[in-house]
Amino acid sequence: LNFRAGTYDGTAYSSTPSLIRGKTEFVCNIIDRRGLWISGYQRQNRKDFELTALNNSYKNVVDQRNKVLKYFGNKNQFADQFSEACDAAMTEGFVLMEPYIDPSVLFACNPKLKVWHACDFVTDSYFRQADMSDCSYIATSQLMPSEEAECTFPWVDKEMFYGASSQTGNPFYFQPFSKSCPSSLNVCHIIRLWNRVVVTKHYLVNMASGEMIPIKKRISDKEVFVASLQMGAQLRQRTVKEVGWALTVMVNGNTIIDSMPNPLGFSECPMVPLFWRHNPTALNVALRFPSLPAQLQDAQYLSDRRICMTHDLLEGRAQSGWMCPKGSVEDEDILWSGQNVSIISFNSEMGPPIPIAPTVIPPTTLEMIEQLRRFADEASPIGENLMGVNPQEGQSGIKTMLEQGAGLVGLRPIFDCWDRALRLLGNLL
Repeated sequence: LNFRAGTYDGTAYSSTPSLIRGKTEFVCNIIDRRGLWISGYQRQNRKDFELTALNNSYKNVVDQRNKVLKYFGNKNQFADQFSEACDAAMTEGFVLMEPYIDPSVLFACNPKLKVWHACDFVTDSYFRQADMSDCSYIATSQLMPSEEAECTFPWVDKEMFYGASSQTGNPFYFQPFSKSCPSSLNVCHIIRLWNRVVVTKHYLVNMASGEMIPIKKRISDKEVFVASLQMGAQLRQRTVKEVGWALTVMVNGNTIIDSMPNPLGFSECPMVPLFWRHNPTALNVALRFPSLPAQLQDAQYLSDRRICMTHDLLEGRAQSGWMCPKGSVEDEDILWSGQNVSIISFNSEMGPPIPIAPTVIPPTTLEMIEQLRRFADEASPIGENLMGVNPQEGQSGIKTMLEQGAGLVGLRPIFDCWDRALRLLGNLL
């Protein structure tokens, strides 16, 4: 038998058996059910975002906007996509969520949510803020059918979406399609690059409430006076410089959009990060964005290794049968009449056949396997008691519930991180 801790393919550990040196490798997955427990707990206690009116004069407007958000949230499955993003952050450590307007729907606003997995983007990994406000750049990679790309970018020459190889100069090595995508498929490789830049913006400031109304360009004093009469408030025009984001789009290596300001109009980061845990002071990138499988892979590896070694010990020798000197039995078929089916002959002095004793696994080996299993509880925030299994003998139900409540306190930083990402997503929507 061969052992492994599981193959991490960017999304999860795989337990598909394969052959190594003529033997089948096996995985006793101890990570999956812990991940399913966290995923189920998040889905059971889902939260939603809504707008809050600053005063009663905006209450009707806020109610209408909340209804619009609720409608598009149910239509485009925002809650399910957010839960899937949480699952991806748990197994990959770090994913991105991008709200965007569906370009295929003309003359209508249809907000949607895109989840970028760890293999789909490259970013400045040295940012410290949880909202990525100090990040320098974000680059995403996507394969899109050529016909769909024509509808998304109608002003671009159609020949640009065909002919060139979609994998030419692809820097995203870990994407599944990097090596498996057939060259005959009519797809184009689209890279979107977001850079943090300084932009100039114009506002009309309500001197009474302090509200800042963005405008596209600077207007004359007469237009400001007219706007003041229409709104019934004193307005002043202000021009400020802010840190914003510019978009560059490349199709098959050709630039079709160059440093265009964010088309959605806001100056915040266009992506919402979602972490399992964020350690911005760690020097190693793998430690800066850890994941649940990364925390448990050593315990998984050692446990599988010891189990497979125990099976090798059992299957490496006969567990039943007879040992008899050559020539001591005239008709060896007699020994095959019972359940013992192994016969080992050897050159030795004449003597009676000896039954083969089964191999005895030392108790220390079995205890070591259980100890390695317990390592998973110590290295993971999800223990056996938290999942309600394997309680101690004679333990009361109240004590079990108290232990589960104490275990949930340890998960509070993870769910707080996801709640913060949900609030950031709500601010962009």
